[in-house]
Amino acid sequence: MRRDLICSLVLLVVAVGYYIAASRIGRTALADAVGPTGLPRVYAGALAGLAVAIGLTAWLRHRVRAKTEPAGPTAAHQLARAAGAVAIGVVYLAIVAAIGYPFAIALMLAAMAVYQGERLSLRLVLVAAAGAAALFVLFDLVLGVTMPAPWNG
Repeated sequence: MRRDLICSLVLLVVAVGYYIAASRIGRTALADAVGPTGLPRVYAGALAGLAVAIGLTAWLRHRVRAKTEPAGPTAAHQLARAAGAVAIGVVYLAIVAAIGYPFAIALMLAAMAVYQGERLSLRLVLVAAAGAAALFVLFDLVLGVTMPAPWNG
């Protein structure tokens, strides 16, 4: 909601600035009944209307969600989830030198996905393997950062 409201306020400020700039356009002898400021003022009004619509939509959506959604996770729950993710990282650090970077990072990617609620499946194993291969190619081959491997000694 915050992002939409900020966007709405920025658009409203731009619309007001555009309207003021359009109002300062001078009249000439060639001006028609609408004048040179007519269309820019219409644009400024449309932009202001869009800004208000975005803001109202965000506010109404927030009110509906507040009434229908359950309360979010507590700080203790969030801290426990973060501790679990850190534990997966610690296990990764403990095994990377023994089994090598490609295997350890694949295990860590799979473990993190399962920890976040993904079901263990062949698809998950393939994605973890592909992610590990991509990271190994990026760091070891492209960037030249030697990654731990059991065969490197």
